[in-house]
Amino acid sequence: MSRPLLMSFRADAIELCLSGKKTQTRRLLKDSSWLADGGLCWRSETRVGLKRKRLSAVEAYVWIESVKIEPLYDLTDEDAIAECVEPPTRAGYFSVWRQLHPNLCITDPEVVVITFRPLN
Repeated sequence: MSRPLLMSFRADAIELCLSGKKTQTRRLLKDSSWLADGGLCWRSETRVGLKRKRLSAVEAYVWIESVKIEPLYDLTDEDAIAECVEPPTRAGYFSVWRQLHPNLCITDPEVVVITFRPLN
């Protein structure tokens, strides 16, 4: 079964996505729900709904430009800028990552990297 095409974000992150400041997100590849038939369930050139965490209503849509799997530590400074973290550096991103995933035991987990743009 394919994963529903919804991404959850904090309210402030949704605003960053819609303004075009945040154009990338990373999600843990925790299980096989991201995968189907030997590939990713999510595809480029797909419309995806944005919703606030813990709410079910879709607030806006973005257009997926690329989806790939990579080790977390492959993140570059350019990726940190696309993730819209402060400071916009690898170190800044990893600081935020550790706050979001304080109990994660894997040092360099595989993540799904989703690059998107707002729909106008």
